[in-house]
Amino acid sequence: MFPRSSIYFFCIACVGGAGAQENSARDVPAGVVSATRSQQSLLTVPGAIAVISREEIERSGARHIADVLRGRGAVQINDTFGDGSRATVGMRGFNESANANVLVLVDGRRLNNTDIGAPDLNSISLKDVERVEIVQGSAGTLFGDQAVGGVINIITRRPTGRVMEAVATVGSYGRRGLRARLGNRFSNGIDVNLTAERFLTDNYRRNNRQDYENYLGRVGYEYG
Repeated sequence: MFPRSSIYFFCIACVGGAGAQENSARDVPAGVVSATRSQQSLLTVPGAIAVISREEIERSGARHIADVLRGRGAVQINDTFGDGSRATVGMRGFNESANANVLVLVDGRRLNNTDIGAPDLNSISLKDVERVEIVQGSAGTLFGDQAVGGVINIITRRPTGRVMEAVATVGSYGRRGLRARLGNRFSNGIDVNLTAERFLTDNYRRNNRQDYENYLGRVGYEYG
């Protein structure tokens, strides 16, 4: 049995553009932040970067982040149990030493462990992911250590209005889950998102039972 509990809280500030700029930007790809650590159009980013949008995630039918990353943007996934619980992410041939050379971020914050152990990709629910940005190439100058092979930045979702939802799920191999989400975007530019999730599964192998608890909190402010 592998009980897991993860808590994340982020405070994000975003700059809003002028109305004329918004109209002209509708025909170009969405902005990214991972390549230069600042908002920039995908057309002008000075580097190789791949973006997996929310629409692509929903169409993929993936159940966890490891499934979404598999085969995308020169990413290699080594998933020992096939359920994302022990998955390691490799890039540019750093497979055996992937934990020390591929940096995984959540809204710009490190998910990698300080002991160079593999980051737990299941600690972020796929339901909370807005997009995934993959920097293909060394980014040590911007992000420091563990970014020689590349950087994967998981951007979480922001509410567009009032959100209140609760979902219960059941599946094969004793899988059952419960998820609740509260969020709102206020007229003053502040948005708040709180998510709690727990799921349990026996999995298809013996002695591989999982018990996950994930909590995510995010406060953002958009101005301009």
